[in-house]
Amino acid sequence: VMSRDMRSPAGCQPQDGHDVQKRLETHETELGELKACFQSWEERTQTGREKVERHEEWESKVEALQQSLQEESSQGMAQRRELQALVERVEEQERRADALQASHERCSADSTRLLEELRTSFQESLGRVSSAVQRLEDRLESGHRTIGA
Repeated sequence: VMSRDMRSPAGCQPQDGHDVQKRLETHETELGELKACFQSWEERTQTGREKVERHEEWESKVEALQQSLQEESSQGMAQRRELQALVERVEEQERRADALQASHERCSADSTRLLEELRTSFQESLGRVSSAVQRLEDRLESGHRTIGA
């Protein structure tokens, strides 16, 4: 004959089996809730990781943009310096052109005056030569008359 302890495994009473079943169901419910909670936590963690990755991507994009802006700023400054140098060269060329034009105008005025002086001198010289030729012709004619007479 089996003792009461031997009929039920490990000395469990049928009442104990019902309690175990209930506790097992409770544990399974709790386990399901914990799994759901864990899954929710994993999803939030994954979302957080994705946000961190996107943030890191944006940080690298912002850094690249900042570097690009610095390079463009440096290039802009270099271009401004080059432009300023060009402006200064153009201004110097304009000053030289103005000086050359003023010199040309003076030379032109001097040339006009000199041409007038040359024309006047030439006309005076031509008049003197003409008078001298006339006197020579007159002498020759009077010398022919004396020889021919």
